[in-house]
This record gives sequence, C-alpha cells and structure tokens, in this order.
Amino acid sequence: MFYQLLPFYLRLTRKLTAGFDGLSPTKHELTAYLSELSPQLTQKSQQISESVLKIFYENWHPLSEQEQQLDIARPLIINANEALLHKIAVDPQLIFSLSGDKFEDLMAELFDGIGYSVEQTQKTRDGGVDIIAVKSLDDVSLRFLIELKRYSPTRKVGVTLVRSLYGVKHHLGASKAIIATTSDFTMPATMFADAHKWDLELKAFEGIMKWVTLYRKSKCPTIVST
Repeated sequence: MFYQLLPFYLRLTRKLTAGFDGLSPTKHELTAYLSELSPQLTQKSQQISESVLKIFYENWHPLSEQEQQLDIARPLIINANEALLHKIAVDPQLIFSLSGDKFEDLMAELFDGIGYSVEQTQKTRDGGVDIIAVKSLDDVSLRFLIELKRYSPTRKVGVTLVRSLYGVKHHLGASKAIIATTSDFTMPATMFADAHKWDLELKAFEGIMKWVTLYRKSKCPTIVST
C-alpha cells in the first residue's frame, strides 16, 4: 500500500514545500487537494489531512515577502551572472566596471560553477570574509574563506588585510583563506602569504581570469581551448 501511494506522497510533499500561494493551507484546502490528487482516497482524505497538517504546522514557517521575491529572482540573477562571466572572459577589462557587491555575486557564481558549495556572508558581519566555499576532494571536505577586493589596477592590497584574514582563518577554522583582487599585492603582503602558504592564498587579476577560464570551460567545454 505504501509503495502504491509513494507518487502521491511525493507530489504532496512538493506542494507542502512550495506552500499554498505562500500561505499555510487550511484543513479544507488540503482535503480538497488530497481528493484531487488521488480520487480513490476521497473518503480518507480528511483523516489524512488531519494527520499531515499536524506534522505540517509543527514544522512549517511561511516565507516572508522578501524571501519569496528572492526565490523568484535567484535563477534570473544566476543566469545574468553567468552571462557576465562569459563576457568578462572575452573582455577582461569589464571586471573593473563592477561594484564591490556585484563582484562578490559574480565570484559566488564562479565558485558555484566550478563545483563548490557556496555561501555569501552577510555584508555587515563578514569579518573580512565575503564567501565561504566548501568542496569534497577525494572524500575529504575542504572549507575555504574568501575575501574579495574589487580594486582599481593601481591600488594594491597591503599586508594589513592579509594579516587580518590570516587571523580570521584561524578564528573561524578553515582549510585555507584566500584573498582575490582585481589589482595586485604589495611585496610585504606577498612575503607574509609565502611564509604561511598552507594557510593563505593570494590571487591577483591574472589569477581571477584563470578562474573565469576554468568556469567557462566547465560551462562550455567545446569553446574553450585547453
């Protein structure tokens, strides 16, 4: 009996997950929906509704209006970022026209596209970290803290920022911390990172463009030369 009803329960789960127009369903609404999904269960639909709703109301949290809008917009945002990354691969100078926030969104899409599980930190509480990227390599989980600096070509990242991220890396716990900038690094910053190469990685403009190429290759392997 359970296996006969499995498709029905899967459809019901999707409906409950999506919600009823963003609102919690009443017993009447759920009973009607159950009857529509599975007419042979019409007589039992009210009883099933009561059982399901008991569990549902204990765990259901309505999405706020902002969360609903973000859910709708997220695929469009990702598609726009993907298109922009392809444009930057052709014209790298476009990266300097981005705002800091847009640069962070773009890098989040980039890391997601090359196989990382990505979390963007809150703007006001990042502690210097803009992205947390997690990946499993040879069945070993790796966690990277990434700080991004969308600087002009002549503005180099100094050792103070590098030292700060080094401290955050040890405080939060991570496999490695990365600073990626559209410019370059001062000599003291490079020397400090070299002295802590298992903790820190510095990526300047050319390093970011290599990531963009890797991303483009993962999306369109036939149009990127090896």
